[in-house]
Amino acid sequence: MKSQSLIHFKDHQQLPLLPVYSDMSTVREEAKAQIVSHLPWAMLTLSIAQCALFCWYVSGSDQVLADITESAWPFSAYRSIELWRLFSYALVHVEFNHLICNVSVEIALGAYLEKTFGCFHTVCVFALGALTGSLAVGILNENDILIGASAGVCALIAAVASKHFYQLFNRHFSFCSVWWIVMFLLTVIVDVSSLMQSFNSLHNERSHFVAYFSHLGGSLAGLIYGGLHLTNTRGSQLQTVTWWSVALGYATLLSSALMLILIKSFR
Repeated sequence: MKSQSLIHFKDHQQLPLLPVYSDMSTVREEAKAQIVSHLPWAMLTLSIAQCALFCWYVSGSDQVLADITESAWPFSAYRSIELWRLFSYALVHVEFNHLICNVSVEIALGAYLEKTFGCFHTVCVFALGALTGSLAVGILNENDILIGASAGVCALIAAVASKHFYQLFNRHFSFCSVWWIVMFLLTVIVDVSSLMQSFNSLHNERSHFVAYFSHLGGSLAGLIYGGLHLTNTRGSQLQTVTWWSVALGYATLLSSALMLILIKSFR
């Protein structure tokens, strides 16, 4: 009996503790992998590029506005033949506050949209917002020089709102849905009221400081793309016809606006 108890005691002492540590390391690895998978990589990459370009121009010269305006980045209706400007203007910013505001919204909403819509569709929302914003400025206010990612940011806000509009239409009521819809409507109302105020204060001369038309164009793009992404063509016949009508109508609108801007640039 005494020898058996000694053997059991020795075996208990020699029990390896490694499985405990391996389990903890597995938990840590899974936690890291989960955190990495939930990061908004597309919007993070975009934000890093925007910050890098801002630092490049700020460190290189004291006249940041003049340098960026004369560079190959901003959009102008008179230089719309350079088609990359329809998107590239969203990568540069003149003011630090403008940059921080846009980057913060990009990362915050990017984390939500990349989880809900996917990385590819989130990039498409931002790019389509930038494109629609530049086309709106080129058509409605051709004297503006467009700089900053505000149109793409407005598209992200509208895409989030479209998801909650969709939930409300399907009778899924929540405080979060109401919050995002109110935020989207306030964004549109502020842009419209500021646009009207700029017309009145400048005696029917358009403001060259804030491109409100690009904000409204970006909001329209995000709302339409979000709605098309959330719905599908496999529902009723009416839903299918509506989906294709909206998609083709919006594509026709963008194509017509682009053709009109290109014709203006050749004059």
